Amino acid sequence: MSGLTNYQSTEFLAIDLFVDDYFTKAYEHFGYYTGSDFIELADKLGLPSKPVLTFFELIERKLPLIEALIMGSFMSDNMKEHAVQTVRDRIKAITTLGGSS
Repeated sequence: MSGLTNYQSTEFLAIDLFVDDYFTKAYEHFGYYTGSDFIELADKLGLPSKPVLTFFELIERKLPLIEALIMGSFMSDNMKEHAVQTVRDRIKAITTLGGSS
């Protein structure tokens, strides 16, 4: 169950977040990287989670501006819809916390 409408690839990122084929419980639960993975990465790097969470909140609040930028672009209507949905899916993924049942 991915929960993302536009999820067409097994890879969200160009490189894995962790080494040695390590995946968090959240990744194993959802099948893609979520906010929980970035929180764990910050922890492994010795960084506090608060700035990461603040960034997630900021990017989520900026979604209407991002969508407006896309909709005002010179892309075809079909490409605009695809781009908006991709951004929504990615923001949904990074703002998803938990999944470590």
